[in-house]
Amino acid sequence: MKLSVVIPCYNAAGVIGFQLEALACQSWTDEWEVIVADNGSTDDTVSVVNQYVDRIPHLRVVDASAQRGPSYARNIGVCAATGEAVAFCDADDEVAPGWLAAMGKALAVKEFVACSLDAKKLNPEWTQIHHDFQTHGLGKLEWYPYLPHAGGSSLGVRRSLFEAVGGFDTTLRYCEDTDFCCKTQLSGPTLQFVPDAVLHVRFQTSYRGLYRQARNWAKGSVAVFARYRVRTNRGLWRWGPYWRQWKSVAGMLPGSIGHAKGRARLIWQLGWQIGLFMGSMKQRMPPPAAE
Repeated sequence: MKLSVVIPCYNAAGVIGFQLEALACQSWTDEWEVIVADNGSTDDTVSVVNQYVDRIPHLRVVDASAQRGPSYARNIGVCAATGEAVAFCDADDEVAPGWLAAMGKALAVKEFVACSLDAKKLNPEWTQIHHDFQTHGLGKLEWYPYLPHAGGSSLGVRRSLFEAVGGFDTTLRYCEDTDFCCKTQLSGPTLQFVPDAVLHVRFQTSYRGLYRQARNWAKGSVAVFARYRVRTNRGLWRWGPYWRQWKSVAGMLPGSIGHAKGRARLIWQLGWQIGLFMGSMKQRMPPPAAE
């Protein structure tokens, strides 16, 4: 089975070399290729990629600049790919030794998979506020459709399945990977965890970056929940749990200010709560809440 690795990127000259270096050390018994889907970079990203053409099999850059966003870039990358299965990874992350073989073996028998994430290698300790997410298993939605989900940079999928569900939704600015996990599993196959395939992820390293990421992911989660709400009448849309969560955030204040990791957790929670409110106003409904 031929395997295609698709990397969406935008202005990643400072980090993509580490990812490509890691991929250059990978091996797979069958044929494989790497497609870098450039989302309109204005830095030296393409020049950095070209330095690895002789070290990575069938490495090439495709133009994905017509529309900004990782969804569009990933979709263009898959269109250009020639493999029967596709494994995604991001330009600022780094695949661990054996990642390619583990993903390839998994996709040979499963249609839809996700690798394990490691947050320790590439990040200072104070940023590791979600260090255990997708390390030993997949997260699961607390609201309908209650399905496992994974980050877009960790997914692997058979090309036929990807095309059948229409790829990533380019109208979603954030949490497009959660939506992809939902619609793909609702079409039949279940997302399978591949613990032997490890991806070292890179976090935001500024308080402003953490806040923006949390806010945007929260806004995106409301948009995804709104998309699937018609499938249930369980009344999960309510404001009570949301306002109670603000009390928990306030309770974090006394012990958070004095150290960097505490401040990071507080800022993340603030961003998340504000993002939920913004998303709810846009969708004209209360934020999602666990049942």
